[in-house]
Amino acid sequence: MTNASIGFNETSLNIEAIIWDLDGTLLDSLDVFFNVLSEASTMLDLPLPNRDTIIANYHGSLNDSIQAVLGLPTGILLTAVIDKFLELQKGYYEDPNSHLFADALGLVNRAAQVGLRQFIITNRHHAGPGLSSPRSIVRRSDLYRFIDGIVCGDETVAHKPDAAVAWPLLQRHSLNPRSVLVVGDQHVDAELARNLGCQAVIVGRTTRSPHLETIPDWQSFATSVNSLDAVQLN
Repeated sequence: MTNASIGFNETSLNIEAIIWDLDGTLLDSLDVFFNVLSEASTMLDLPLPNRDTIIANYHGSLNDSIQAVLGLPTGILLTAVIDKFLELQKGYYEDPNSHLFADALGLVNRAAQVGLRQFIITNRHHAGPGLSSPRSIVRRSDLYRFIDGIVCGDETVAHKPDAAVAWPLLQRHSLNPRSVLVVGDQHVDAELARNLGCQAVIVGRTTRSPHLETIPDWQSFATSVNSLDAVQLN
């Protein structure tokens, strides 16, 4: 197993693998979410979503994010919005490379060069979304040759930030969680790292994750960076 020294913000630790978040970390999906939800809302005669509300609520599962942004109760209308969203979203991911963050792809390449294993754990579903499925996105993008495994939101009972979502993957690859680095953009990614007993890098390219401060001890196991270019591997 390859070990690498990783440094950021004057912190250094040895790791064997990276667990990546997908949306907002590897994939610039916020604009897609905004555009698709706006289009779906228009088609269903609903008020257009507010961008600030989207930024504050775009985390967790797709269904939860849509419900929180639109403020809809669970029911037929919410189901109709989600179904329309999934139908419209497919057309936005015909070229997944156009949605990858350059700094994330740079870190993926650097991690591969030093022999780290790399995995994606996402709450985004695989079944149903078509071209916007995490597995489809990875398979058709420059990520394909670097990612060693993917866990999608509909493939496991547990979801982030529950550590149980990662245990089968870690056991399958004989990885000690202390040798893993979680890289994400939301508080659920930081909480996943805390629950696993490992470190995290949380990237906020324009501003810090709005919910990171809700974790009282986050600075003891997570580092916030403005760009993943700040993460150095040796």
